[in-house]
Amino acid sequence: MGFSKISGYSVEQIIGVLAPKLESNEMLLGKDAALFFERTGIRNRWVEDGGKTIFDYFLKAASCSLEKLTAPSQEIAVLICITQTPDIPFPNLSNRLQHALGLSNSTICLDINLGCSGYVYGLHLCMKLLSSTAGKKALLLTGDLSTAFIPTSNTNLRPLFSDAVAATIVSQCEESPSSFFNLLSYGAGANAIHAVKGLDQQFVMEMQGLDVFNFSFQYVAKSITNLFGQYSELGNKDDIDFFVFHQANKLIIESIKKQLKIVDDKLLYSIGDYGNTAVASIPITLISQAKNISGKSVVFSGFGVGFSVGTCALRLPNNLRLELLHYDD
Repeated sequence: MGFSKISGYSVEQIIGVLAPKLESNEMLLGKDAALFFERTGIRNRWVEDGGKTIFDYFLKAASCSLEKLTAPSQEIAVLICITQTPDIPFPNLSNRLQHALGLSNSTICLDINLGCSGYVYGLHLCMKLLSSTAGKKALLLTGDLSTAFIPTSNTNLRPLFSDAVAATIVSQCEESPSSFFNLLSYGAGANAIHAVKGLDQQFVMEMQGLDVFNFSFQYVAKSITNLFGQYSELGNKDDIDFFVFHQANKLIIESIKKQLKIVDDKLLYSIGDYGNTAVASIPITLISQAKNISGKSVVFSGFGVGFSVGTCALRLPNNLRLELLHYDD
């Protein structure tokens, strides 16, 4: 088990950026949209169709996030970018963004190719790297422009995904309660969601939906249960204020909820209005519930492509900054 306990760090702010174009599933599916919504919980999605890249989205989210800091170039010691849709193979996003944002040359910059579990993995890495430096803050950029890999003719996958990113600042905070992590990999199932070259030699997404559901059903609830079993100081799952799962689809989320016996008002959703925003889905969901979550205890669980699972339990600060933008705002 990939268990870890980290003390003295907190999520300070989260800024989300959605693609500007609303693409309703009624436009794609016609009369079948109602049945699709009943199954998946997805009504509308947001799509990038203006030629902007993940670099552009990360730059906007990061710029908005840093504007509240007194001296970003001195405060940000770590910059991590997590995406599976980079604009170019190299050079890496994080180094280009370090320069564009005017961050210090001593900033630790990392790019990570990871999918739906990436937000939890990213929080863990930010805290671990900060603990090994003299820095006070880390900037975590997560997100994908997934629809670039799904043509509109693919009415199985296209109605699921949105394009979005999030910028999260993790800060040193001695008073913050400990954060607890359980990180797991099941690479034998990696081909359930993968990219292949189409007839035009462009990569497109393929997914085996039943395999994804079975993986989620088998491992996600168990990862949460095992986390509580490992750390008695977490108490009971009933003591947690809110649970935030990767917004894969309603069927998967509801199946995990039933396994864990989570009451309805403790499970946060954003999938209806925003679709599956991939590695940005947990922070986008948090932002959508901004009025409820400051100062609360939460469990995050990201899971999917890889197969990979990242679960954590932590407490959010009372003064958590949350903001959701569209790229054109």
